[in-house]
Amino acid sequence: MLRLHFNKVILFAFLIPYVTCAQGVKEGMPEERKKPILTNVPPKPIGNGEYIVGTEKELTTEEWKQLLQGFGIYQLELIVKFNPAYKVTFSNDPGLEKLKMELKQNPTIRYVEENARLEKKIKN
Repeated sequence: MLRLHFNKVILFAFLIPYVTCAQGVKEGMPEERKKPILTNVPPKPIGNGEYIVGTEKELTTEEWKQLLQGFGIYQLELIVKFNPAYKVTFSNDPGLEKLKMELKQNPTIRYVEENARLEKKIKN
């Protein structure tokens, strides 16, 4: 029992300097650095019929063939293994709304979005 209390005291003793130092660093930062680096940056679609599709589990090639059978030729790439996300590139872009409407009928599909990148606006 005494050892448990001793561990709490030691942990508390290490946290006090950390908290006070962290506060000092925050207050000593220049005003420019306190602002978020990217503000109001709209994502720009990459285009070329590229979409990101998140799923509940990894899907097999056969499952993808069934899901995408009416969309023509496509290329599929697993880009995130944990909480799977796939990049799907179509040779003929079906459009986001049509793709969402078809894929969201399947309960294993979490989201469908355009593949986009953030670009910082340059101030003039």
